Amino acid sequence: MKPTRPHRFANRVGGEGGIEEVCPSFKQIDVGNAKRYIKSHAKNTASCGGLSLGDDESKDERNGGDAMEICILFGSLRNNSNTGLLLEPFINELKRFGIDINYIVLKDLDIEPCTACWTCQNIFEEPGCPKKDDMDLIYQAVLKSDCIIFASPIYSWYCTPPMKAVMDRLVYGMNKYYGDSEGPCLWEGKKCALITTCGYEVENGAGVFEEGLRRYAKHSKLQYIGKLAIQDIDGKEYFQNEFAVKAAKEFAQKVVNSLK
Repeated sequence: MKPTRPHRFANRVGGEGGIEEVCPSFKQIDVGNAKRYIKSHAKNTASCGGLSLGDDESKDERNGGDAMEICILFGSLRNNSNTGLLLEPFINELKRFGIDINYIVLKDLDIEPCTACWTCQNIFEEPGCPKKDDMDLIYQAVLKSDCIIFASPIYSWYCTPPMKAVMDRLVYGMNKYYGDSEGPCLWEGKKCALITTCGYEVENGAGVFEEGLRRYAKHSKLQYIGKLAIQDIDGKEYFQNEFAVKAAKEFAQKVVNSLK
């Protein structure tokens, strides 16, 4: 008989975070030999359910009247993954606030690793990477976003290989610190956050990656909002139960509030 598991939700969840159980659909765009999956959510303020992003005047001051935009970089290597299931309620809650979302599935893109050639460091007006791959799509999405969500399961106490490749390319393409003269930080002031799932208890399983992302954000002059991290105890069903959904909704609200 399978032993009864004690309820240890407080130890399984890191951060604060909640969704309506609606799986987002994605628009598929061919990009060379790769495929980019993006869900752009139109502004939808009619179903805010009493939740407020802030008055129209504050949004106008922030973005010239346009909806705020969040770029979600999804680093899982599996379809229907635990992290993907956790993202569903998070995304649906963002939709309630009228947030525009770029959801990018990294495993379906052609993204080469950084080779530390330093070419980008002397090109100040753009990322300037000489590699011709799908990273240009990510640079564009990140530059026009107000917030970047790094969403990845934990592999060996850190993120997946596709996510690591993207983070390496971003940290040099965006931060012009190492050229012949010091240049600008192209994404200074943007917000960022972490969504992750892991096998060990959150502090042990996700702690190293979160600390790495905190340092990454400080180095890049980004504002780190926090994390939503849930331990895998009972398989996929756990990431769709009421506790995970509530956590994802609350974390989405925290992200939105940080953009006011």
